[in-house]
Amino acid sequence: MTLPPRRGLFSRPITANNNNKGGKQPFVAFDPAKERDELIKLQHGLCCWCGEPFTATGTPREATLEHVKPKMHGGTNARANLAAACKQCNQDRGNRMNEAKQQAAKRKKAARARLTSAQRRATARKRR
Repeated sequence: MTLPPRRGLFSRPITANNNNKGGKQPFVAFDPAKERDELIKLQHGLCCWCGEPFTATGTPREATLEHVKPKMHGGTNARANLAAACKQCNQDRGNRMNEAKQQAAKRKKAARARLTSAQRRATARKRR
């Protein structure tokens, strides 16, 4: 039995219709699979973070497309912001960034609470 081709994030290019120029053929805006494959060749088949070789699809060392500067921090799909990373490193890095974002939010909330209590004390002193 032959398995169908893998479907998912890198299975097909993102396209947009070029109607504003009278064309009916879609043009490729960004092809993640092609970018990933070209980056793998440029990186000699090694992960940009751990330096380990990529392995088969469905394993922790499977190749993924990595945004060096995350899109949530203003990163883009420009070639200069992309790298090939193994799935494990990509996920670990994303988790660390989310944890750092949560820690920063907690620090900001604590600073606001300290400021608020300091303001309350200052107001109470003025009333005396």
